[in-house]
Amino acid sequence: MNLGEKIKKARLEAKMTQAQLAGDKITRNMLSQIENGKATPSVSTVNYISERLGLPGGYLLSESEDDAIYKKSLYIDLIKSVYRKENFDVCYSLCRENYSDTDDELLLMFSESALNLGIHNYRDGRLDIAYAYFSEAVKYAEKSCYDTSNTLFTAAIYFELIKDAGYSGNNSITPNKIISESSGFQVLLYHSITELIDSGKQPQAVSIIDSGLLSDMLFSLHINAKLDIVKNDYRSALNQLTTILSEFDLTEIDSVMLFKIYSDLEVCCKELEEYQNAYVYSEQKNAILQKIKLPRRDGRSSSRRDK
Repeated sequence: MNLGEKIKKARLEAKMTQAQLAGDKITRNMLSQIENGKATPSVSTVNYISERLGLPGGYLLSESEDDAIYKKSLYIDLIKSVYRKENFDVCYSLCRENYSDTDDELLLMFSESALNLGIHNYRDGRLDIAYAYFSEAVKYAEKSCYDTSNTLFTAAIYFELIKDAGYSGNNSITPNKIISESSGFQVLLYHSITELIDSGKQPQAVSIIDSGLLSDMLFSLHINAKLDIVKNDYRSALNQLTTILSEFDLTEIDSVMLFKIYSDLEVCCKELEEYQNAYVYSEQKNAILQKIKLPRRDGRSSSRRDK
């Protein structure tokens, strides 16, 4: 797109006629020649046209392939500023005004702003408005290439709360849909529930489990085992944990989770006075521990045995 074509495009977007854009400094005929590529305007004329269009002169003079980048530079700093200040209503409006479904950075801030506005309206009892914001949060989060699993997780929880309050919404977005389409959701949910159990908040953990949001069988078995341990039902916990060992490919389970599973197995066997099995699980746990590498302050990695 040459300079004349960019001026014409900007004029049409501004809904201005050639006469309106020409004003009193240049003639309509001269503007027509510029737009058709038959005349080359001076820098002062470009600046005049830019001012009439409400655009910086640099935009009209930039290379065509830089248009998107240049346009983004005009608003992205402001959006980032209000986002950092947690002015989510302003951020939401700016994101909508400058929306692009190919700008992953914008989509991320758009989804986060919609999520926080949804939470605000939920707390004020405006469930229909909250539902609409959460729906938008999911929509934009799924379009962004960035990790938005936390946004999807939070939205799914609030969808469930809104549903429990008697409002079903008016579109197809449901917690089950979010779960099926978000690969990171189950992992995030699993860790959130285990943190609740480990911090003594079993009722909250059970409430999330009862919602049906956790569908991964491996995670469910381990969480149920942890709840059994809290209740001192070590036999039931042991059955859950040994089911994991027999039904799942252990090479597909991450080392940290596998370490926790063997640790829980060791605890159960000790409490049930099955000391030989406790020793076996302890050895397997320690073997994994030796392989786990942690980041060091100098930027290199180190295993537990280096400590």
